[in-house]
Amino acid sequence: MKIQHEHVVSIPRSKVLEIYTDQEFYVGQLKNGGALTVEIQETGALPGGGVTRKTKVTQPTKVPPMLRTSDTDQYVDNMKVDVAAGKMSYQITPSQFADQFYLAGAIDFVEVGSSTKMVFSTEVEVKIPFIGKKFEKQAIDEAEELVRKQVEFLKNWAAR
Repeated sequence: MKIQHEHVVSIPRSKVLEIYTDQEFYVGQLKNGGALTVEIQETGALPGGGVTRKTKVTQPTKVPPMLRTSDTDQYVDNMKVDVAAGKMSYQITPSQFADQFYLAGAIDFVEVGSSTKMVFSTEVEVKIPFIGKKFEKQAIDEAEELVRKQVEFLKNWAAR
């Protein structure tokens, strides 16, 4: 299942990309989205000022009680901000059910005068018989709220 959201922020594209490469912003936005712990395991630099990060994140569980083994979930976020391409991409790998769960996405940063159009693309696939589509719908519904939170967090961060 795929979904796309668009938001325009009154922040220049170069500033938005600068913010997205900032590690403090990255950790802050994960916590703003509900992360309890954020442990950066690897970082790297890309040509043109971009970054890569591999991060272990713990958050309150979203697994239904009948399948739950813990009150928290852990996942690894592999993300990349490619400044030259004007794009941030990520792939989430959960610590449980990794072979049955795919979540990835991207944000394209498009210059619109002195503003930036952010095009969020999310793709999720859950390969659990009978309930996979329900989980996909739940993840897509949550993505919409997370996008809204992320845009507000960005605006607040830029206004500091």
